[in-house]
Amino acid sequence: NTVISGDIELMWNTIDVDGDTLYQNPYLGDFLQPGAKGNNFVFDSTVVPSGPTQLGIWIDDGKLSTEAFIDVVVKNPLKVNYERPSGINVSTGYKNFMPEINVDFVTDLDPSIMDLTDAVTLVDIDNNSIALGDMTIDTENANNLIVPIYGPLRYNTTYTVILSDQLTDKYGNALTGGHSWQFTTMKDTTPATVINESPKANEKAVARNTLVEVFFSEALDIESVSDALISMKSLADNTAVSGAVIYDSYKQSIIFTPDALLDPETQYEITLLDGAKDTARNTVIGTPKSWKFTTTDLFEEVNNVKITDQYNDYLIDYDNDGNDDYLVIEISVEVFYSSYYNLNGSLYDSENTLIEWSGTGDIYLTKGNNTLKLYFDVTKIKNTAKSGQFYLKSLLLYSYYDPEQSDYRSEAWETSSYNVSTFHSPLTFKDLPAINIAADGNMHKVFNLNDYIISTEGTPSFQISYVSNNSFTAEIKSDGSVWVGANNVQNKSYVLRAANTLTAEIGIFVTLDTLDVDKSFKATATPYATTPNGEKIPSLGWIAILLLCLTMVMTVIPMRKNWQSH
Repeated sequence: NTVISGDIELMWNTIDVDGDTLYQNPYLGDFLQPGAKGNNFVFDSTVVPSGPTQLGIWIDDGKLSTEAFIDVVVKNPLKVNYERPSGINVSTGYKNFMPEINVDFVTDLDPSIMDLTDAVTLVDIDNNSIALGDMTIDTENANNLIVPIYGPLRYNTTYTVILSDQLTDKYGNALTGGHSWQFTTMKDTTPATVINESPKANEKAVARNTLVEVFFSEALDIESVSDALISMKSLADNTAVSGAVIYDSYKQSIIFTPDALLDPETQYEITLLDGAKDTARNTVIGTPKSWKFTTTDLFEEVNNVKITDQYNDYLIDYDNDGNDDYLVIEISVEVFYSSYYNLNGSLYDSENTLIEWSGTGDIYLTKGNNTLKLYFDVTKIKNTAKSGQFYLKSLLLYSYYDPEQSDYRSEAWETSSYNVSTFHSPLTFKDLPAINIAADGNMHKVFNLNDYIISTEGTPSFQISYVSNNSFTAEIKSDGSVWVGANNVQNKSYVLRAANTLTAEIGIFVTLDTLDVDKSFKATATPYATTPNGEKIPSLGWIAILLLCLTMVMTVIPMRKNWQSH
């Protein structure tokens, strides 16, 4: 094959047997269709990916048309298509969001570049390096490089992104000379403010090993954070409490840790002093700020974990299909050490019936206050409960490494009121006899969900299994009124969800990758549905499962025309 690079001039000769005027349009696969007329054309091959492809010419005389191709290999240095962030007013990131470097190249990247440690750098105007995360290549777009920005970005500051020539595409072509660009972050004239503190003002029975944590509306300049920002004293004898201050950039908070256990049943005063600045160098407003709290009367040292009794609840659509999937309850906790912890609890209805248990699993928490989430499946809520409030009970927080360090609430939280009629209902299918179909290219079996009367929306499941080593792929299809949850997966449960009454025709189509008359496969499903109350819905006939289709490969060989390339 001809190897091409840079600007290429194409020339061709054509003859029309009846003398009609010919209109000729060159193009390069699906990538370039310039619409030029004539018998020559110059194009920039760097705008298309490197690697094997075809150059083509399309010709017509106003009545008939034809086309011809020539195989070529494009070989150019790796080229940047576009980059982000760019321009001005770029976000500096905030709390749960961090900006990222995102670069699209013309050609798919070599996966081995992810092992490089210094192929992408970010520097400020003083050439100070900004912390970056590991490079990744987009799983769906292999020409897209993503690098998270971990280091804090200042407002109204120009940064430079530098890509080294170590970056290569999947054909080994390097980013010759590297590549760089600049962007400028947004201006910020609004000072940070104090939005919360722990312990709360006038709070009673505070643990004697409590941390003092102050939360801000935006990120702070870490250089402005020091031990001098917080003072604490006992009001019993006016004695100062010594300790250290640290800054948590994720939670946008400063944490004061006393050096010793606080006295029992004693009132303390905390003062947040002047001096803190946000990342735009605006001075935090609302300081100095003082408040008081009183410790517990327990003399012994208390646990290093605490449920702080701050909760919130809401619904989420986890898979973005327009229907809510989970009731989420947020729980605020405080831990004395950064380590692994576990939180779990149970949800009950108004009649004290258990709906579901949920837990976080072992999760890493940073020192201070953290917000954790428990997820409860709305289908289980609808099957068990009536509309109204739900109740979080038996809430337990404990340390993974020292389970005796724990906190517990038997009655933790009453949720907002919810209408369960808007939640999903599960539908289950069982006991459909196994169907064995020989791979002879002719047999097929089709059953139909129309044979069932389903009076509620729901989630029917199908499972396909095979009894031989013969490979096949499976795909669920419907008439368009049912959402299809999985395609081309073997030995999985396929979930379908209907927004309204489920009367759609649904079939599962299985295609063998190879033909072997001695091989067979087995499909199984289940032939009854249940209502939200668990009642079986009787069948009016068979229910659906399979259509065996054989694959065909059609090869098209284009006609070659009189063609020259230079």
